[in-house]
Amino acid sequence: MGHTPDMLDEPEMELACRLAIRDTLSLLESEGPLRQDLIRLLKHVNNQLNNLEALFVRLLKRRDQWLGPLLSSQDQRHRLEVTLKQVITGHLQTLRHNLLPYAAELLSLATYAADNLTASGADSIIRQAADLPVLPGGDSSDLTRWLALAELCLTKEGQLRQAIDKRCGFPAPDKHMTREQKARAKQQKQAMQTLLATLATVPTLADRLQGVRELPAPTYTDDQWLLLDALTRVLAQLVARLQVVLQQLGKTDYIDITLAALRTLGDEEHPSDLALALDYRIQHILVDEFQDTSTPQWHLLQKLTAGWQAGDGHTLFLVGDPMQSCYSFREANVGIFLECRQHGLGGLPLTPLDLTENFRSSPSLVNWFNTAFQTIMPPGDDINRGAVACRQATAGHDGATSDGGVSVHLLVSQARPGHRNRQGERAREAEGAKIVELIQQARQQKPAGSIAILVRKRQQVGTITNALKSADIPCKATEIDRLDAQMVIQDLLSLTRAMLYPEDRIS
Repeated sequence: MGHTPDMLDEPEMELACRLAIRDTLSLLESEGPLRQDLIRLLKHVNNQLNNLEALFVRLLKRRDQWLGPLLSSQDQRHRLEVTLKQVITGHLQTLRHNLLPYAAELLSLATYAADNLTASGADSIIRQAADLPVLPGGDSSDLTRWLALAELCLTKEGQLRQAIDKRCGFPAPDKHMTREQKARAKQQKQAMQTLLATLATVPTLADRLQGVRELPAPTYTDDQWLLLDALTRVLAQLVARLQVVLQQLGKTDYIDITLAALRTLGDEEHPSDLALALDYRIQHILVDEFQDTSTPQWHLLQKLTAGWQAGDGHTLFLVGDPMQSCYSFREANVGIFLECRQHGLGGLPLTPLDLTENFRSSPSLVNWFNTAFQTIMPPGDDINRGAVACRQATAGHDGATSDGGVSVHLLVSQARPGHRNRQGERAREAEGAKIVELIQQARQQKPAGSIAILVRKRQQVGTITNALKSADIPCKATEIDRLDAQMVIQDLLSLTRAMLYPEDRIS
C-alpha cells in the first residue's frame, strides 16, 4: 500500500462509500459508456436514487465477496449460471438421499395422483410426477419433477399435508365409481396419509421440500442478464472511485488491506517475490476459530500455503468448532470449515481430529446440550447451505453438582413485539422478579458462589438491574451502563466545558 494508513471506522467508511457513489452517479448527467448502465439500474429501483445509493453502499461494504470473481472471469453469465446450477444440484441431491427409503411408495402414489388430475383436466404441476420409474436426479433439468413432488406433499405454507383431497389427486369415493374404484380410492388415500405421517418424522424433510420451491432458476432471462451485466460494469467503476477516495483521505479499511494482501501474493501460477520469500520463511501456520473464516481469509490461506507438500517441513493447524459458528453477519462461512475438513485446503490434505470430551461443564449440562442440540440442529452437514450437524460430547470429569443442570422457567407475555405497552412492562417486571427469586435461592445454597446473567439484548438489562437494586443485590455489568449517563461523568463534563469556554453559561 506504500504506507500504513489509518483505519476507517464504520461511519467514516459509509461516508467514503457515499462519496464514491455520488461521484459515479454524476455520470448520469453526461454522455458516456456507463450512462445507459446507470439508467437501467435506476429504472430497476423505480427511479428512486436513494434506493440505488443504499444498494451500492451495501455492495461496496462487501466488495471482498464479489470483486475477485468479477475481475477474474470474462464470461460472467456462464460463471454465475454455473453457480446457480451448483446450488440447485446440492439441494436436490441431499433431498433425494433423504427420500430414497420411501421412494417406491412415494412414486406409486404420485403416479396415482397425477393420473387422477390428468383425467379430471386439473391444471396442477403434480401431473409432472406421473410414471416416474425412480426419484428425479439432482440436475437442474429435474427441478420441475421435484416441484411436482413438493406440491404433492406440502401445503402452500410449506408444511406436510395433513388433509388430502381431489385437489392433490386423491378424490373421495363417490357414486360414479365402481366398487373396485371406491376401494382403491380409499386405500390410496389411506396410504398417502400414512406416508405423510412417516415423512413428518424425518428431520428437516419438510424444509428441504419447501426449499425446492425457493430454488432459483438455473439460467437468467435476457432481461435479468442485461440488468446484471450493467451492474457488473458499474461495480467495477465504483471500486475504482472508492480507491481514489480512500487515497485522498489517506485511510483504509480491513477489506482494502485483505485485498491488497491477496494482490501482493500473486496467484498459484505466478507467485510474487513476496510470496516466494514468505514461503521460505513461514514453516508453521495456526488458525484459531477456523469455523468463522470468511472467503477472502480462505483465499489468503490458500496463497500462503500454495506449493506446500506433505512431509516438506511445513505444518498447517486449523482449530475450530462448527457448532459455534456465529459470525455469518460478518461474512464468516462455516461451509469453508466443512469443505477443508472433507477435501483439504487447496492441494494440501488435512487430517481431521475430533475432540469430543468437554472439560468445562458438568455431566448434567453436557447431557442436556446433547439432547437439546440434537433436535435443534440438522441431521447432517451441508456445505452449500452452511448447515452443521450436532456433534455429541462426553463429560471429561465427574463434576457432580447438586443442581439439575438446566431448568426452564416459562413466562408467558401477551405483549405484541415492538410495543412498549403496560402489558409488556408487566411481563418484563415479572421476568426481573423471577430472576431475583432464582438468585436468592442460589445464594442460600452457595453463599460464596458467583452468579452470571446472560441476556439476549442490552434493552433487557435495565429492567433486570432495577429489580436487582430493589432487592439490594449488588451487580456488575460490562459495557452496559454508558459512562456519559453517570452523574459524576456529567459533572466532570460540565466542569470541563465551563473551564474551557467561560461563555458556556449552562455548564
